[in-house]
Amino acid sequence: TAINTPLSISEIFMFNEPNLFIKTLTRFLYIEYYRTLQSLTNRESEFLFLNRKILLILFLFLLTIAVCLVSLTLGAVKIPLAEIFNFNSINDEAIRKVLFDIRIPRLLNTIIVGSALSCSGMILQSLLRNNLAEPGLLGISAGAGLGAIIMFLLPFAVPFYYITPVSFVFAIISTLIIYLSARISTNKYSNFISTNKIILIGI
Repeated sequence: TAINTPLSISEIFMFNEPNLFIKTLTRFLYIEYYRTLQSLTNRESEFLFLNRKILLILFLFLLTIAVCLVSLTLGAVKIPLAEIFNFNSINDEAIRKVLFDIRIPRLLNTIIVGSALSCSGMILQSLLRNNLAEPGLLGISAGAGLGAIIMFLLPFAVPFYYITPVSFVFAIISTLIIYLSARISTNKYSNFISTNKIILIGI
């Protein structure tokens, strides 16, 4: 009934009472939005939702590129944006070293690690059907950290590049321990593993 109730001009333009004006205007916009959705078919609404997702992904992609370019220019050594686009014409050896040996590897490392973290969080949240699930909450990150600490505490010297694969192996082992512990604690007459048990065991 509230949606189909018409609004008069005197109700909308109530400038003497700002709060009432805002509420009335919000109600008017909601009614128009609801009527627009009602007039769309299922195919049109799905197409509209898909377009919004595409626009959001495109906006985030362009924003990522802009942030990457800005991060290459900022720092202790200021590098103009024009020199980044014309990196072949950079004559200063110090700028080339800062750009190619420090900032670009750091930027690529940030993109790869950030993508891996977001993918791992998305996979865990999808599998466990819990918006709070992430590697740090389940103890997977703690297992990887344990592997790195063990590498540092060894009585003999270990190359630094061994830390990453060893941490990855310990993360896999901790994931298997969490899964097997949840499987053992389930009912023997059912193969169903509760996601809540996995989360609690990981914590």
